[in-house]
Amino acid sequence: MDRILGNDDKTLENLKDLFSIHTWRQRITLDKHYITPGYLFEKEWEIIGLPNNLDGLTFLDVGANDGMYSFLAEKKGSKKVLATDIYINEGECLSMIEGWDIRKITLIKKYKNSLIDIVPVSIYQLVDKLREKFDVVFCGNVLAWLNDPLIGLEQLCLSTKKMLIIREDISNINKPVLEKVRQNGNKFNWIGSKKFYIDYFKSMGFTKVEFRIIDEWPIFLERKTYFPHFELKDNINVFNHPFSDNEIIKKVNNHKILPSLLNVNGFLYFNELGWIKEDEAKKVDSSIPKNYIKRKIFEWKFRKNSLQNCVIYAYK
Repeated sequence: MDRILGNDDKTLENLKDLFSIHTWRQRITLDKHYITPGYLFEKEWEIIGLPNNLDGLTFLDVGANDGMYSFLAEKKGSKKVLATDIYINEGECLSMIEGWDIRKITLIKKYKNSLIDIVPVSIYQLVDKLREKFDVVFCGNVLAWLNDPLIGLEQLCLSTKKMLIIREDISNINKPVLEKVRQNGNKFNWIGSKKFYIDYFKSMGFTKVEFRIIDEWPIFLERKTYFPHFELKDNINVFNHPFSDNEIIKKVNNHKILPSLLNVNGFLYFNELGWIKEDEAKKVDSSIPKNYIKRKIFEWKFRKNSLQNCVIYAYK
């Protein structure tokens, strides 16, 4: 069991609001007892190589989603943190393109008594809307999704005072190329080469560019094996949140096997579904079949010959 939550009235009401939202991406520490039910871990900060000491520095988080990097930046001493995304005010959304539910980051800010600023703004409007530069700018996996990544990249550069950190896939083509590449069936994403980023950043006044290749295979394996899987049969009740005054919001209408991202007070959380009583779900073997591992390793090796996940550091 991940957490058993306390009964403080104010805390409880805030947590009810948080856990009544059923689309989470980032696993954010609320305090020493509570976490949000996402699947991206806070150790991504170390994997990416973001600065461990931000004392006296300002930090801009572009594409902040649930706010994980923004809250970590505040914890690491940043004197001003700005979280930006194409936030929307109504309805649950888990989309890189259509918008991101602003309630989550807002409720977390309230719970943590955080001082971060939250600004709904497109990457295309950073300069016009923010009208300031930041010591450290971070943008993770945003450029690939844009209609015009060059405008987005320009906005990031113009918003940076000292250090720009971008996480994107890069190609191994040995020339300055930014092109659309097919990934996962019919999905196309913008991918740049190392030479493209080096030339572009130098043209924008950066003096040094560094790259860190991320081995995604261990991250993928951990995410696959960390969360236990459960069999959910038809007509099982789905609850709004994991507390005693809970309400049934729907029933499981198709037999499913899904990973549970959190266990609270005997309720299991399933992303984009809700909370189900633990004794109504059957735990199943979640180990990864050997054939699946072999296939994924082959796909990963094939992919690494052409594309690599990378963190790019550009310094002024």
